[in-house]
Amino acid sequence: HSGAPDALAALEPIKEAFPEVSYADLIVLAGITAVEAAGGKSMPFCAGRVDAENGDSAIGLEYRVYNNNTYESLLYSFQNKGLTLSEGAALAATPVDGTNELSNQYFVELKANDPDSDYVKGDLASIVDDFINDNDLFLSEYARAFNYMVTADLFDGPTKNACQGVNIATLEGQTNSPTAAPVAGGNPDEPTETPSDGASPSFLAVLVAVLMTVTAFATL
Repeated sequence: HSGAPDALAALEPIKEAFPEVSYADLIVLAGITAVEAAGGKSMPFCAGRVDAENGDSAIGLEYRVYNNNTYESLLYSFQNKGLTLSEGAALAATPVDGTNELSNQYFVELKANDPDSDYVKGDLASIVDDFINDNDLFLSEYARAFNYMVTADLFDGPTKNACQGVNIATLEGQTNSPTAAPVAGGNPDEPTETPSDGASPSFLAVLVAVLMTVTAFATL
């Protein structure tokens, strides 16, 4: 998370102008915008997160290695998060260190330069080969995994997800467009729902501001 302070600094003016919008929602929208700007597929946006008072809830959630077996620990990490092997592997290609492009080139270079990587072993090896041969497949799995990770904890009762079928407008003049978002417990065959009142004018304004700010920030 070395770039987190810079990203938060870019969002601070927007948060100050629209204090009713949570940092959590701003960060998620900023992440979606950055992924799309880097070449990722368009993803739905679902608001409604609240900010925690501190980071205590994240204690103990760091990646762990069990029995000195990094490969099995990686698979366990995917399963524990509710991700498929393909989705978990796709997230490994998240751009870092100033890289602004999201593509399967990450796996091309990984396989060529790091043959001992856990991602080219066992069941993950064939998945990586599929990504190398099909960038569109990789981008689809990445979008599915990213969207799941930022919506999985937005519950609606004991079994449903509040973001299922929701895509809030993030551009002025854009209408809410229901989408069968790949979220926990979701059924793409169920009817989608859109909030009846849509996003408020102030919320639309802040989302437009986020889009402009983060897109500009990503090009620095």
